Amino acid sequence: MKVLEQETLMDLRIDILREPMILDHWRKLYRNYSDTRDARATDLANIVSRLSRAEIDLKPLGANPYLIDILTSGDSKHIQNEDISGAADDQSDLEPELEEAHRLCDSGDFIKAKRILVKLVKSKQMHISSWAQYFLGKCLYDQYQLVAALSTCQNLLSAEAAPFDVVARAQELMRSIQDGLNYQVETCSSHIKPSFYHKQLLKMRPLTTILLETSYECYLHYQRVGFRLGINPTPWFETRTYLKNNQDISHAGCCPFFHYLAAGQKEGRIAADHGSRFSSQVRNQASLTKDLYEEARGWLKTLECDKQLSDDELAKLLETPYVLSISHDSYYSSPGGIQLCIQREQLCFEKKGIQYVHIYPRQPSPMPLHERNPYSEIVVSRNGVKQGISTMHSFWHAISCYPSEAFVIHSLLGISPEDIVLLISQCPANVRLLYWMHDYSALCSSYQLLRNKVSFCGAPSLDSKQCTYCFFGNSRIGNVRGLSMLLGLPQAEVIFPSHAALTVWRNGADASSLMFPTKYSVINHICLNRSESISRDYEKRLPRIGYLGHPTYAKGWDTFESLIRDPELFNRFDWFHLGATTASLSADIEFVDVNISDSLDAMIRGVRDAEIDFALIWPQWPETFCLTAYEAVIGGANIITNVDSGNVAAFAASIPYGHVLKNDYSTLKSFLLDLTSEMLLALSFPYQVEYEYSQMTAEMFQ
Repeated sequence: MKVLEQETLMDLRIDILREPMILDHWRKLYRNYSDTRDARATDLANIVSRLSRAEIDLKPLGANPYLIDILTSGDSKHIQNEDISGAADDQSDLEPELEEAHRLCDSGDFIKAKRILVKLVKSKQMHISSWAQYFLGKCLYDQYQLVAALSTCQNLLSAEAAPFDVVARAQELMRSIQDGLNYQVETCSSHIKPSFYHKQLLKMRPLTTILLETSYECYLHYQRVGFRLGINPTPWFETRTYLKNNQDISHAGCCPFFHYLAAGQKEGRIAADHGSRFSSQVRNQASLTKDLYEEARGWLKTLECDKQLSDDELAKLLETPYVLSISHDSYYSSPGGIQLCIQREQLCFEKKGIQYVHIYPRQPSPMPLHERNPYSEIVVSRNGVKQGISTMHSFWHAISCYPSEAFVIHSLLGISPEDIVLLISQCPANVRLLYWMHDYSALCSSYQLLRNKVSFCGAPSLDSKQCTYCFFGNSRIGNVRGLSMLLGLPQAEVIFPSHAALTVWRNGADASSLMFPTKYSVINHICLNRSESISRDYEKRLPRIGYLGHPTYAKGWDTFESLIRDPELFNRFDWFHLGATTASLSADIEFVDVNISDSLDAMIRGVRDAEIDFALIWPQWPETFCLTAYEAVIGGANIITNVDSGNVAAFAASIPYGHVLKNDYSTLKSFLLDLTSEMLLALSFPYQVEYEYSQMTAEMFQ
């Protein structure tokens, strides 16, 4: 920077005071020399800024020898007239604070920086105040507080005595702020309905006279004031909930709605609390622990006293030809798609005269065990009948004497893959290892590949930054390594329930640099052979929409809940939930108890008996198969799903009873609103559907 010589500076001071000058000339000199940031030029800056702010009548100052004497001596401490002097502040004290605030801005510590800058903005020295206002505007800009940043820069530019270089920087910053504000408005305002927003404003402030007629005006108000009042810009975004669940956004003070649309949605942050289509996920997020390891400790439970199998009893179970099936729980007492598939598989093996021995961990866990524990307890059953409790160590000795004809793995939650590798090592080299890809647990501990249990991630590379802020991130590497060791065995064969699952798994394996198995096949759980079509008359009743299965976010329960709560839709349909468990939602929804432990075809009969017209199958991840979609059609319903639902979308696109929509609530709502009487008459519904279940793994045995 340019540094003025002491003699030159003194001459300038004396000339300025003796020569009558207009205010613009004063300001020009101030801008020329204050941008040097030189302490010896600050006396001049203080005088000019003080004169400008005081708006006094400038007169020739040459007749004031007292002032000339003080200025030429370089001592401004004795100036008592605060309207003219700039001595109320000490430049040497404020300059380090300004530098510290600048450093904090660059390092991203905006909260501390703003505390300093707010104080410096009030400085009586225009030079310090101007720079503080500029840095404050930059802080606000970096925190997405664009309206406040714009106002700060406008205030700075309106102070005509501001240094020239600060003005130039502020003008450049204002252009960036305006561009950012235009982008924010374009991104956010399209989601805002003025009547909805204004009603909330009136509720918060009944006496307000503000009239917000456009989405643009609503967003500007929300960005500046609205989110601090707790106003929701849309029915599906709850400001208070978002700020409460995301303290980093609350502390930063940025606009929560824009943050959610720009970044929060991709990061899996929750937009709304109970009563929205994200309600169950809000409850999940509120209970999230540090990581999956910590949650696994919470799964530990007090175990009931069960029969312990002796070595002889265990050997007797294995002495006849058998296949060993492995999953995460009791398939004959727990509801679910995997459990239903295992039940059918067991029956098929029994028809072939092969015993079906099944083991699962006695102590449940949300992930495979990353360390081998030979004494971990397992529950053993044969042909669907529980036999008792054993350990991996005991089972290892028994299987060495009576090797299995094949290993069929349906799930490894709660089991160490290394233990399975050791069991396989006790069998002949030609033993078959068949791994069913019912989900994507081989790619991540999140078997649905939902980041933070919210958004589909597609299984990025193992060193991806996405995993660092995901609930499953810490456990992913251990999970993938264990299953890679198992799938890397030469006996390993992978079975996919659909081509859609194969595609997703192949893409995830490529991204994660995992070796794709050389032996694999696709076996659909169920196939539709033919069906007849009929039309339905809705003069005597409303169309019926049903949700099938367990009420979870991943399966689309939140979307179903939102449809029911939508005042434009609720009275147009009758709403049903078919499943083994339900959630407290509304007294006006009809719950149909469907439990596969009573009958393997219970869901089909439930859909048929309730006369469901449309089954909402709206998963938030690409389903590998989804039996309920097939059961819905067999029961006589059309299925409504989204393009991101994996095999559900593929199945729906292949039949005349499927409707595949964009994965967006407004699109789904528009589709339902368009189901007029004429549209419903034009639709066909399945009738007398002929179908056939696969034999599961038994198909691969002659």
